Amino acid sequence: MKPENFIKDITSKDIKLSHSTIKNMIKASDTKAFNLLCEKCDFIFPFLKERISADFVKLIEEEDLKTIFKFSKIYCADFEDMIVNSWVKFASEDLTDEILELFENGTIEQKAYCAKYFTHIQDSLALEYLNKFA
Repeated sequence: MKPENFIKDITSKDIKLSHSTIKNMIKASDTKAFNLLCEKCDFIFPFLKERISADFVKLIEEEDLKTIFKFSKIYCADFEDMIVNSWVKFASEDLTDEILELFENGTIEQKAYCAKYFTHIQDSLALEYLNKFA
């Protein structure tokens, strides 16, 4: 998919096209597309960013969590809730353990998402990491 088509399609008024574009990005673990979305976010209306984020979380499935971990290497404040709410949607002890490990050993970008995740999910170890990396 061409970059100009990706942004046009994901922001389309045609909800089916937008959903299909989001689903394809998720299923393909397309970090280039996610990065492009982040790069172009200044040119996307706020209501469209909110719609994309809400649809993304709605369309994400538990088996797609590995994709979210890949996307978490790219930080974008405008789409922070999209990443975090995807994790929260499937929050479990095992997932929280993975996020704790990422919080300790991940990149700065990943740690930012992890910190936000732990505003939703309470974990005593997270408090230790929050203090350590603050």
